[in-house]
Amino acid sequence: MIPLGYQQEPWKSRFPLCAAIPNDWAKVLSDGHWLRPEGCVFSRNLGWKNDRWTEGEVESEVKDANGKVIQTIRALERYAEVADNVADQDPLFVDEAAGNLNLKPNSPALAIPRLHRHSLRSNWYPRINYRNHFMTILSPKLIPQISALRYFLSAVLLCCLTACGGRWKRRYKPAGKSAPTHICSDHRLFSASPAKIDAGNSATLAWSVSGSTALSIDQGVGSVSGSSAIVSPTATTRFTLSASNAIGTVTAITTVAVNHPPALAALPDVTVVAGTAVSFSLSASDPDGDALSFTASGLPDGASLSASTGAFSWTPTATQTGTVTVVFSASDGSLTASRSVIFSTTLAVLYPVNPALRVGVPSSRQTPLLTNVTEGMATTFSLSQGSLPPGMILNSDGSYSGTPTQAGTFDFTLQASNDARQATDAIHVSVVPADYKQALSGDPGVAKYRPAANASAYYVDANNGLDTGNDGLSPAKAWKTIAKLNAATLKLGDVVRLARGSAWSETLRIEPIESGTLATPIVFEAYGTGDAPTITCAADLPAVYIRGACITMLDLRLRSAKIGFQLGTESQNVILAGNEIVDVGIGIYAEGNGHGFFSNYIHDLHMIRNTPAPGDDYGAEGIVMTGSDMEAAWNRLVNCIAPSYDFEVDGGAFETWGSGTLKHIFIHHNLADNVDGFMELTNNIDDLVISHNLIINSVGGLGFHMDDIPGKIIPIHGFGLRTTSCIETPKF
Repeated sequence: MIPLGYQQEPWKSRFPLCAAIPNDWAKVLSDGHWLRPEGCVFSRNLGWKNDRWTEGEVESEVKDANGKVIQTIRALERYAEVADNVADQDPLFVDEAAGNLNLKPNSPALAIPRLHRHSLRSNWYPRINYRNHFMTILSPKLIPQISALRYFLSAVLLCCLTACGGRWKRRYKPAGKSAPTHICSDHRLFSASPAKIDAGNSATLAWSVSGSTALSIDQGVGSVSGSSAIVSPTATTRFTLSASNAIGTVTAITTVAVNHPPALAALPDVTVVAGTAVSFSLSASDPDGDALSFTASGLPDGASLSASTGAFSWTPTATQTGTVTVVFSASDGSLTASRSVIFSTTLAVLYPVNPALRVGVPSSRQTPLLTNVTEGMATTFSLSQGSLPPGMILNSDGSYSGTPTQAGTFDFTLQASNDARQATDAIHVSVVPADYKQALSGDPGVAKYRPAANASAYYVDANNGLDTGNDGLSPAKAWKTIAKLNAATLKLGDVVRLARGSAWSETLRIEPIESGTLATPIVFEAYGTGDAPTITCAADLPAVYIRGACITMLDLRLRSAKIGFQLGTESQNVILAGNEIVDVGIGIYAEGNGHGFFSNYIHDLHMIRNTPAPGDDYGAEGIVMTGSDMEAAWNRLVNCIAPSYDFEVDGGAFETWGSGTLKHIFIHHNLADNVDGFMELTNNIDDLVISHNLIINSVGGLGFHMDDIPGKIIPIHGFGLRTTSCIETPKF
């Protein structure tokens, strides 16, 4: 064995290996490089552990005697990495003590691709200039056979180099003690954390790469080092990591998704009158197409917001005064957009609108209903638009009254001011000429239904009464609430007096254990001065419910309920006279028999049900009869009409409804002004008389359904129509 004379450098060494036939020897060019002879076969599987082959580029320069480069030669070179624990039993091993490279005899040889240059990277670094001599590593028995060939080849090589007038100088790329042998990277080793960020936030790109000399990331990041970089994209972005060395370039891709906040459309502040519904829907969008949900903070009592649609609704009550700020939000689950809305509940003024007045006949005081006023602050009233009918005046309490002197229609607006707040109500008044008065002529009034002035009675006063400690048997000991009255046991002949100026918001239920008789009815009437005692109820309840017999109701004002007076099937001989019923769905709904409805003022009605679904709308009906032996006379029915999805408008002065037969119905001396028909009939009839009624400003007259209801034929017997006048072309 011939010593190599290598300088040892721990774990880094380079020397080339050429295996030629026979396979038990190898020849090494003295500086570690040689031009492979054609037909040279190398062993790839030399037996070391964890071997790996990698290609790199080698550049060689040919210079003349003056050192000038006259030619540059580039070629590929293949390296083999050898594990540190090369063992003696392997075919190729290193004798560290002797500094020798040994190849065991008779080791197998496998062909590999033929490259221009080959090197074997192991644990030794050669420092021998190949211009001086060749080193041979041979099996001892072969040395004599090739000694002559060795000297011959050396002489030929020296002659060639001398003739070229230069020498070989070799440089390896990439620079450094050893050329890169590989790049280790994988797309799974390049990631973003988090993979999704909200706009304005950052993500960390992390990677694991070895064997590279240059690292870069596109999308404006540029050259990087280490194992991570911070990025803040404004939109969803794919980042490509490129790792390069002289062998080539590998890439890996990761994506950072960017979530943008939703947009919520601006909302105006809302001014709402107490008792008036306000509704709207939030409008929001998301630039990423994410599903949105809606929330609100500061919602007042009674308000609702749909989380899925953003639909908002609220009807403030008279007690919800002042202002409230609600913050509406739309969220995509991560980011939120918000808008604030200020709701102001203002003073409300409501007049009994559109009364039908008569020329020369004094009118009752039309007094407004006020809500949301500041206690202790005076309320003033003024005429802001239009003019009152001639003969009418505006009083300091906001009411208007007088004796009309001119027929016609009059539109005007009254304004109420309280504590720097204002509210208005637009009013339309019809004044009937004197020659129309026959419709209501002969009205006997309600005096005949009143009890004796000194009759013992129960008293109820919402302003001055007390439920606890008072027996209700005198004005000084009056009860306060309708609930207390409902709990009382009424008997035949009892009288109940309700204080004028009182207002309640609960249903009066008259269900006596002992009903009255025709001679001794149970009578309800007003006492004192001021406005009529008023009952205001929710839109799904009746204001007064009666199921007894021989009961008389006088002087009441009912408003804003589903039904004004509801008479149950057990009711008999009920008299309703001199009452005002306003802003309800149905003025009077009468089952039972023997009832009389006289001198009532029923006006400005609304729909009970009004939906886009076909055929289900109803409401705005003055008097609905479903029983027998009933009389309706000297009633004023005004504005019994309302918009309808199904019928454009719906309502009417009178209607019959049900499956039974109506018997002995007498309708006379009533005034119907602006109604959707005077009467609609859907029942079997036996003895119906319509006489001396006046219909004005209306879109319909009589509507009798005889055979136009599927599956139903309606017989009419004993029908009489007498002296009923229709003005402005109603339809029959």
